[in-house]
Amino acid sequence: MAKGKRNAKEEDLFTRLQSVVAEQGCILVDLRFTSENKKRFLRLYIDKRGGVSIDDCETVSMVCDPLLDAWGEDRHDYFEVQSPGLDRPLSSPLEFSLHTGEEIEVSLYQKLQGLKKFTGLLQSADQTGIVVELPDQQRFELGYDQLAQVKRVIRI
Repeated sequence: MAKGKRNAKEEDLFTRLQSVVAEQGCILVDLRFTSENKKRFLRLYIDKRGGVSIDDCETVSMVCDPLLDAWGEDRHDYFEVQSPGLDRPLSSPLEFSLHTGEEIEVSLYQKLQGLKKFTGLLQSADQTGIVVELPDQQRFELGYDQLAQVKRVIRI
């Protein structure tokens, strides 16, 4: 599935912080170093079933910030913990399993039974792929390599 790759430093911190974030009841969705206006940011993106609150972000920040200091991680001016956002594409098996039972919009690399883009209910997710049920009860078992992009459907 198409997604941005983390560099080696980001991947190392991501791996080290996953269990720490999990202990706070959330999952670590992504971790990025970015630069904005000559300032360096380290951003953690967290999620959980039902969504994250400001309190969740604060808790994760308070637990992770001293660890980063202890590990000598000082390549950033600012450290932020935030939600990945409602419209962020789903990208990992863990993230998909977090959103089972929700409506998703699926875009495929190649057509499947005449469809390249469709909406359905995310029935299940595992390490190999997802199962989506369309409104007409048709079910697709899709490998992650077939998925160009998957987003949650947000209805207001």
